[in-house]
Amino acid sequence: MRSLCRKGCIAAMRTDNKGKALATDTAENTELSKIVNAMVEQRHHLGISQRDLAEMCGVPHSTVARIEAGRIIPNMGTLLKICERLYLTIKVEPIQTEE
Repeated sequence: MRSLCRKGCIAAMRTDNKGKALATDTAENTELSKIVNAMVEQRHHLGISQRDLAEMCGVPHSTVARIEAGRIIPNMGTLLKICERLYLTIKVEPIQTEE
């Protein structure tokens, strides 16, 4: 089960030893980590700090830091805002199945 935090992020209900929310679905984590890695790489390429990106997106610096650290899962609106500011797009494609 997930809950929406007030900063616009979806967090899994499982927590670490400090009570911080953690993502629980391995497949979801793998796909999200690909997106986050691309975001971090592009942010570095553009020479933008986490703090500057957060300001550009209208979210707290801690939100960007937690997304990049894998501590929270951003909601779609936050993710799209960040990607837009980083000149990235999210592409959805059908999964190839064997038939």
